[in-house]
Amino acid sequence: MKNSRVLVAAAIAASTLSLSVPAQAALVDTNVGLVTRIFTYTTFGTGDVVITVQTPGAGCQHGYWLRMTDAGAKTTYAQIIAWQLAEKPLRVGAFSDQRWAGSTGEYCRIDYIGTPG
Repeated sequence: MKNSRVLVAAAIAASTLSLSVPAQAALVDTNVGLVTRIFTYTTFGTGDVVITVQTPGAGCQHGYWLRMTDAGAKTTYAQIIAWQLAEKPLRVGAFSDQRWAGSTGEYCRIDYIGTPG
């Protein structure tokens, strides 16, 4: 009887511990090269923007997407266009566990962009 109480207490403690640990986001940081295509969607999501690049990161083999209601999305979108027009390489940080709902492909949600380094 005493052993079963200890086992139940251990099981409760383990389940409480696993619930209190936040899940790690799968952030992939990659020098992706040049932007090869930009797609804008007026009626899908919140005006989502999808880009394809020369060398996508792990788990993002089809490209990246930007939710236009995110803070900083307009600035990020403007930077993407500027870098594409200037033919400058791009670095992308994206969540490989946040797929774009507009496709079955592996499009990762953009967290940040920058210059390769």
